[in-house]
Amino acid sequence: MNRTVHIYNPLQPPVELDLVASAPLEPTSPRPTFIFFHGGGLLSGSRRGRFPPLPVKLLLDRGWAVVVPDYRLLPEACIVDILDDLRQLEAWLVQSAVGVDMYRVVVGGSSAGSLVSILALSVWKTVKPRAFLSLWGMAQTEGEWYRRRRAESAVLGGIPASQLHEENVAHYLQPGRPHISADEADMKDPGSRASLFLWLLKQGQIGPLISDSVRAAIGTEAPLDLISSSYPPTVIVHGTADTVAPVTDSRALAAALQRVEVRVRLIEVDGADHGLAPQEKYRISFEEAIMAVEEFTGIHLPHPDRLI
Repeated sequence: MNRTVHIYNPLQPPVELDLVASAPLEPTSPRPTFIFFHGGGLLSGSRRGRFPPLPVKLLLDRGWAVVVPDYRLLPEACIVDILDDLRQLEAWLVQSAVGVDMYRVVVGGSSAGSLVSILALSVWKTVKPRAFLSLWGMAQTEGEWYRRRRAESAVLGGIPASQLHEENVAHYLQPGRPHISADEADMKDPGSRASLFLWLLKQGQIGPLISDSVRAAIGTEAPLDLISSSYPPTVIVHGTADTVAPVTDSRALAAALQRVEVRVRLIEVDGADHGLAPQEKYRISFEEAIMAVEEFTGIHLPHPDRLI
């Protein structure tokens, strides 16, 4: 796997991305490109964490290039900052990306990365993705799921709620902390930013935190209000037993797209939790998703591992 690192938003510290392909990219033979936003509830995660998930690997194996950006994280940043990152990313793609076919782009992400994709599709002016791939995405952060308190007996993303304690994560909520755009801590670490997300979910506070920031940035706390007929055909994968972002989020996204007559394929994976782990168990569903992306975009590379 060939990976190059690039600064796309020259802040201090800078916001970076990885450009990944199965072999070095050449400007004379640009490849179809998947822009993949990582998950983490907008509070944690990074472009390197658990990369590549199986559907991204399937595209890499088919000869696609993959752009994996970091973006500034809440609560130190806000949605306005993420929107600025997305505009800077678009400028980098147009002006600086080498070996990327700007006419054959797909955008998507996992969990909160799907929400970031919705924001990107709403602010990009030049980059026009030909499909949107949403993996177990968060889409209704203003809804009741993200605002209700969980019992101590609940299990969130495989972590018992009884193990999530305010004293381990409260320092992340102190004002004045400098922004960060990457975090690779283990969710099982009780003091990690990932545990902060789960603790906020347990308390019913993650919804207000995200929704208030979304409303301040775009005038509505409902991300699905951004869906329009200009959105590209969309493929959605979600487990029906998701304990972090409910499958109803993806059903609502599919319904919103159908209302504006955008083609959509919703693939529900029976009994799967957040992240569909272990992903090899669900390979058939991921392969179905990639075939749907190829169908919607008309991009059919000759066979896996062959470069174009």
